[in-house]
Amino acid sequence: MPNEKGDNKSKTEEYNKLLDKFNALNDKYIRLYADFENYKKNASKDKLSIAENSIRENIKDFLPIADELENTLKMSDKFADKLDENMLAFIEGVKLILKKIDSILQNKGIEVIDTENKQFDPNIHEAMMIDKQSKLPKNKIIAQLERGYITKGLCLRPAKVIVSGREKEDEENNSRLINAKMEEEDE
Repeated sequence: MPNEKGDNKSKTEEYNKLLDKFNALNDKYIRLYADFENYKKNASKDKLSIAENSIRENIKDFLPIADELENTLKMSDKFADKLDENMLAFIEGVKLILKKIDSILQNKGIEVIDTENKQFDPNIHEAMMIDKQSKLPKNKIIAQLERGYITKGLCLRPAKVIVSGREKEDEENNSRLINAKMEEEDE
């Protein structure tokens, strides 16, 4: 008669080996499945990011047209008293086109960067000139030369601006720095 204890022991050992192998394969499967799910999420995010970047790039190409229309309107304001009916009608058409462009941009989640009475921020403004004669506090935006645009916290194009930069403040700051440096050297 075969030994029952030996058979049970070998069956238990075989069962434990198979169970360990099953657990290892199951663990491998779970990890592989999790990796695949992460891959799908990342691929989806990447696809969305590529689409958003493409939209942003296309819109950036479109912005100079809006700038030219805006410049046309600024120039027409200077000569408003000398324009005939046909030119006034043309200018009204340009205003409607610019309004439509602004509406499209707004619908796409793109906002014009506000520069009026704002402090200069290098993240969203580009200083084209510094007016050292201005009576405004330093780094205050004096005028906007070209509109800037922002979307979802990202700057599509910085607003081109003129900022104040008072010479007197600069001289005072420079003399304070020189005095502080001289005091450090004396110590």
